[in-house]
Amino acid sequence: MAVKLPDPAVTAARMDLKQACQTLNESVIRDLLKTKSSLIQAAYGPQSCDWNGVRDRLLSGVDLDGSGFPADRVNEIRSGLLLHSFIHNSKPAPYVTAALLGPGLDAHIWPAFWEERGTWKRKAPAAWDAVLLTAPTGLALGADELVDLSADARGLLAHTGTVAKVKTGHLHTFWIEPTLDIDTTFFPALQELEDHGLARGSEPADRLRLLTAAQLVELFPECGDSAKSKSALVDGVSAILDDEEILARLERFPDAASPYLVTVGTNRGKDADWLLSFSSLLADWLLRRAEVSSTVQVAMSKGGAPGGWHVIRADRCKVCAIALDNIAEADVEKLPPFHIGCHCFVIADGPYGLPPGLVEGMRRAPRNTATKNPGPSKPTPAKAAALRKTSPRKASPRKPAKRSKQPSILGAVIGGVLGGLSTKPKKATKRQAAAKRNAKKWGNSY
Repeated sequence: MAVKLPDPAVTAARMDLKQACQTLNESVIRDLLKTKSSLIQAAYGPQSCDWNGVRDRLLSGVDLDGSGFPADRVNEIRSGLLLHSFIHNSKPAPYVTAALLGPGLDAHIWPAFWEERGTWKRKAPAAWDAVLLTAPTGLALGADELVDLSADARGLLAHTGTVAKVKTGHLHTFWIEPTLDIDTTFFPALQELEDHGLARGSEPADRLRLLTAAQLVELFPECGDSAKSKSALVDGVSAILDDEEILARLERFPDAASPYLVTVGTNRGKDADWLLSFSSLLADWLLRRAEVSSTVQVAMSKGGAPGGWHVIRADRCKVCAIALDNIAEADVEKLPPFHIGCHCFVIADGPYGLPPGLVEGMRRAPRNTATKNPGPSKPTPAKAAALRKTSPRKASPRKPAKRSKQPSILGAVIGGVLGGLSTKPKKATKRQAAAKRNAKKWGNSY
């Protein structure tokens, strides 16, 4: 399947920006923005190259001081969120998730979180997932198989949503534009995941899951009917038919039959929920702190806020409810966020003040605070009785299926994907020359 890549110059500029952010050196980043501004602005908008207070705050790392995270992981969080502030084409939480995969989280990690969590008891602000009020589980306790993964490999898992599940798709599904250069970092990261058992060439069962239940019944009528669940149908097909027969019938669905599919993920399921929620909350808190810091910086550069700061509440919780409506200009330390997960913000009152009606209009009643994802409610007695009457499903008998030899991921990729890239620059770049050499090398090895 041909994959349309962006202009090679844009790709190179993006990777240069990533590497500049990783230095955590302001002068290096600013120099890069000057030399590659036209390319970066063309890809991410006219504001992408403007330096602002958000970037100052993230670069300083002051909000991660004393957080207890390993120093290298702190730097990954800082550089990841810094990169996000320029490109804004992905969610910020995966940058934090990637940095937290592997080591366990305990009371020594982000002490402010643990201290505040105890004050919320059974109901926390809206930015908190309900799972965070329970004891850490699963990946939050650490995972040996993830500790030694490189930042690129962890980033691939985090940004493609495969920390909790297993995902099957074409190679371009797993290529993350802001962080993985397709020639120099994507394939090595994928190979690394394969070496750790977290990626593989897609097997027939993986391909079957790409079809709907109706398509499975149509394609394999002897294996069940539409009353069965999709997972039961996949199990039935895998138990009755061998790999060759399954792949032959899948030819009717090119997306599932493609030889260039890979399957990536840890398949941790709910064991990943606590860590993912923790990462999301930390990313949100760091960015909120940076945004308010930027608001203050802009206001002070334009004459200050002699009339003080107008607080606009976003949530109704016990902490935000007692906060002042107006805060003096000098009391910057009293500005929101008032707690972890606080979404309140401020407006600087300039030299001529703001019309009272405008401020009051913005202070409309905030939404009722409710912890995110409170979980399913308890079943009613009638429903509970019905559940008890349900008989357990019997597993269908499986016969040993003949397994066709699956190609290595890189072997499948080099065999066709690189050859089908639709971008054809007039003159080969250094990256393309390197890719061609690697293709020759990998083609002989796999």
